[in-house]
Amino acid sequence: MRNYRRSFGLLLGILVLAGNGLYPPAVHAQRLHVDPVTLEILKAQTTFRRFHQERAEYQRWRDRERLSIPAYNVQLSQAVAAFHRHIHDMHHRHVDCKLCRQYVSRIKELAKRIDAGMK
Repeated sequence: MRNYRRSFGLLLGILVLAGNGLYPPAVHAQRLHVDPVTLEILKAQTTFRRFHQERAEYQRWRDRERLSIPAYNVQLSQAVAAFHRHIHDMHHRHVDCKLCRQYVSRIKELAKRIDAGMK
């Protein structure tokens, strides 16, 4: 992979140098002068395009989350039931149980996902 990158870099460098030799100096001077207004317009268009791509990606993510809400509800119900089965002897009042903390954190995580999907 490393040799491929080096070969590709060398080939690209050779092509750039060869391409520069094909154009007369007057063309080089014209190509170096870029209108600042055109440059700003291109930057704005790129920013605008990137914004819309990110917005569309976010919307797709939200749609996926909305479709996952029923599955999250089932998982939440299962987690709550498992937690209640675990604490039926009221040991959580006397001991700081690692398993209890795991159940509670899972329940909180699922509740947040459901809440975020409903917005």
